[in-house]
Amino acid sequence: TATDDLDYSDMESYTSSLIRAGLDHTGLALQKVVDGCPELTTLLGTTPAKELGLMFVLASTSADGLDPQEYRRTFTGALGYFRQHEAGLTLLASDPGFLEALHDADVVSANAAWQARAALEHAQSDTQRVNAASGLMADLVEGPGAFVARVVLLLSGIKNQPYGKLIEGNATTHIDRIANIPELAFLVAGIDTHIRIARSHNQLKLECDGVVAIRQGEGHRYSMIELVDTVLHCLETVSAVGLALKQALAELGMNAGTPDLSAIGLDDRGMARIVIQQLYGHDIGVDLDGDTLQITIPGNP
Repeated sequence: TATDDLDYSDMESYTSSLIRAGLDHTGLALQKVVDGCPELTTLLGTTPAKELGLMFVLASTSADGLDPQEYRRTFTGALGYFRQHEAGLTLLASDPGFLEALHDADVVSANAAWQARAALEHAQSDTQRVNAASGLMADLVEGPGAFVARVVLLLSGIKNQPYGKLIEGNATTHIDRIANIPELAFLVAGIDTHIRIARSHNQLKLECDGVVAIRQGEGHRYSMIELVDTVLHCLETVSAVGLALKQALAELGMNAGTPDLSAIGLDDRGMARIVIQQLYGHDIGVDLDGDTLQITIPGNP
């Protein structure tokens, strides 16, 4: 297609090529656009495996506070860790429930991020903001956070039962176990089990300058800014580690794929808008007419 060899230095040439390419029913043209973006290669520090681009764009769109340098450090460190455990990763990927759990973690992460973003933007009080942020953290702990921790527990040899058996255990216990190992803690950085447990026991208490998460009688204090930053850090971690895991699987010849976009409330039109505006700015108009992607550049008819 026309997107196979794009010149990213010329926006007009780029958009013309994209319009000619259009979209097929699986959105593969968009996939090529994102995976070919040199910004993604620069950020990750390596040529990304096929189909990583859409998940990166979804994550970075959902988490507006993403720190590119921190994201790359986490991705690079996680990729190095997974590369050191190729045999274990190959064995783990053969577990029938592993890839399904990976896709489920992607969907939970994307859904939680979009829902909380909308709630935070429309919150009318600190109580509503705390509920939105803590709800997102709870979903991330139970979903992608627990998934990452369990993968690391198995690859590191800390646990040795099948993945399907390990998921019967406690998510917060698994995350805390990794968080307490200095050389592995970065893989679960920001995945805050204090907020998750306090929320589940109705022990999040508002104060004049923030919130206190009470866990087993001990208070963990956050200002409102710190609470939101912690959630964004969690999103950053689960996204970067998740992408690193898919990259490592791809290098082993295994394609983890991407989740069904409909599972996170997106159709081709919505995905087209997100991809183009994320890469080239929100002032660019994007619409889908049948199988043709229409792009309006400010100042051009």
